[in-house]
Amino acid sequence: MSYSLSYINFKTVSDPKAFLAECDARYQARVAEAAEKIIANKSSSPIVLLSGPSGSGKTTTAMKIAEALAEMGIRSQSLSMDNYYKTYNPRTSPKTPDGKDDLESPACPDLDLLGEHLLDLAAGREIHQPIYNFATRIQAGPIGKAMRLGEHEVVVCEGIHALNDEIARHCPEAFRLYISARSNVVDEDGKVIFKGTWMRLMRRTVRDYLFRGTEARFIYFKI
Repeated sequence: MSYSLSYINFKTVSDPKAFLAECDARYQARVAEAAEKIIANKSSSPIVLLSGPSGSGKTTTAMKIAEALAEMGIRSQSLSMDNYYKTYNPRTSPKTPDGKDDLESPACPDLDLLGEHLLDLAAGREIHQPIYNFATRIQAGPIGKAMRLGEHEVVVCEGIHALNDEIARHCPEAFRLYISARSNVVDEDGKVIFKGTWMRLMRRTVRDYLFRGTEARFIYFKI
């Protein structure tokens, strides 16, 4: 889907508050739809796998889904794949074609451990999540927050590899959700002047600088 720059400029000048409310309402409607489908699938599996490219809003959407589920009477817990990243080793770390560390490679997180934890949660067993420090690139191991699902609870597992076959095979009945910021901004002639991927890059750059101790020049971003 594309948006006209002239339309955006008009709406942000004429009534910015209403424009923001309109955009938020569209987003909230999709979140509510996802929450309803999650509830419908809950009898098959309490696991929700939420994936999307870097900077697409996975963490925010997971939080919004949790709020929507709560309004519908369903409690939920969150499980971030970010905490399952392995401790960084420069000798074994996967590389990009130009020799840089590829931190978005599926070889970076411990998919086996995550899969085991999802199986345990679905069976009602307790797990202890690992803790990963993105500034030091060290994983503390499975000694973090204890988690166990209640009888009617669901868990939302979010991450760029949440739909990877190595994860999905552990819970084939899980509800699967993919999100991405894909809308482009076009001019009056329909020419793309701002890509959705650029928006994701901006979001990723700000997040990594503020919360992961990474300067913009060190960020590797897959389109």
